[in-house]
Amino acid sequence: MVKVELASRVFSTSWGVMASLWSPQGLWELGFPRKTEKEAWADLRFSPTAAAESQAEDMAELAWEALAAQLQTYFQGFPVIFDVPLDWRGYTPFREKALRYVASVPYGCVCSYGEVSRAIGVPQGARAVGGAMHANRIPIVVPCHRVVASGGKLGGFGGGLELKEALLFLERNIDN
Repeated sequence: MVKVELASRVFSTSWGVMASLWSPQGLWELGFPRKTEKEAWADLRFSPTAAAESQAEDMAELAWEALAAQLQTYFQGFPVIFDVPLDWRGYTPFREKALRYVASVPYGCVCSYGEVSRAIGVPQGARAVGGAMHANRIPIVVPCHRVVASGGKLGGFGGGLELKEALLFLERNIDN
């Protein structure tokens, strides 16, 4: 596992409180919108490191307000192209390739695990794509909610199927 210096930021959106972790390279992890700050922090897999003056702190200071504004726009039902830097370290090459592909899936569109696996050159890798989506540390920005099972079934989602359904509904039903 990669040792990463992390700084933290928390912010409120119209859908709830979200926690984020930042490395010197960019956004490392983003939680789901939750009712309380305590719930938002509980979502995260990693913990911030204690470093008052650090490159991670500099990155967080530079980019978190932009991310918060972009997420606020997204939760209001408008398409957003997230442009904060992302830190892809810590993923296997396959997972990174799958997640980078999913990051390019347009707002309001869905694709299946099988479609992702074929698009990245692993035709029999649908189950492995599911594992990559499960490992996604940056949901919504890397929109794993847009990946569904064959036949359009929702499949799994770390934020819960209700949230996945709500995100897909938001993207399909607002006049953009």
